[in-house]
Amino acid sequence: NSLTLEQIKDVSFSDAPVTEFVLDAEKNEILFKSDAYVGCAPTGRWFDDCNISIREFDSISITEEDTQVVSKYTDEYALREICEFEYSDETIVLRGFTVGRGLWTEFKISNGKMSIAYDESNQNSE
Repeated sequence: NSLTLEQIKDVSFSDAPVTEFVLDAEKNEILFKSDAYVGCAPTGRWFDDCNISIREFDSISITEEDTQVVSKYTDEYALREICEFEYSDETIVLRGFTVGRGLWTEFKISNGKMSIAYDESNQNSE
């Protein structure tokens, strides 16, 4: 199962670790796993262990500590958590702390297609 575009626009990754974060610049895709929350409490819904993909983007910029532009992605820049998430038709923004360096890092993705898949048998409504 997958979240709808409207659900993706209302998703939050707060308080959930990111696992298996992979950026493949040659394929223009980012893949990772995380829990996701859609909506606001108490009526929102938690989705456990989602597979998230951002594909077919035009460009990506990675900025560390709000000033330092990352010229080449390596695994040390993989996000360990996503503290802030923004989604629009033109831009997807992921902000959080990295695995290797532990610094605040922003991924700004232009014109990407995002999908969030989940296993219904793994879900609860909390």
